[in-house]
Amino acid sequence: LAKKWQFSSALSQVIRHHHHPEKTEDNKDLVYIVYLADLLMEKFHTGNDLEKMQVQSIGHVLEHLGLTLADIPEIIDATPLNVMKNNE
Repeated sequence: LAKKWQFSSALSQVIRHHHHPEKTEDNKDLVYIVYLADLLMEKFHTGNDLEKMQVQSIGHVLEHLGLTLADIPEIIDATPLNVMKNNE
């Protein structure tokens, strides 16, 4: 569908690999960022839960992005409140 709609290569990679970022070949940072955002939003029960993500550890995601678990509260604090309240 992304190809048919002529989405950019970067967006196509995100769509294809946002549940398994380690499988992407290009645009790795963008795919990992979307994956992390998806994990955080799932934690706050936002968005559609069409398929449960199998999350063993986000350690490899944080490592790839140069982040630590200590950075997560700051990321959450930077997320607009209306995103978190989307499904309340």
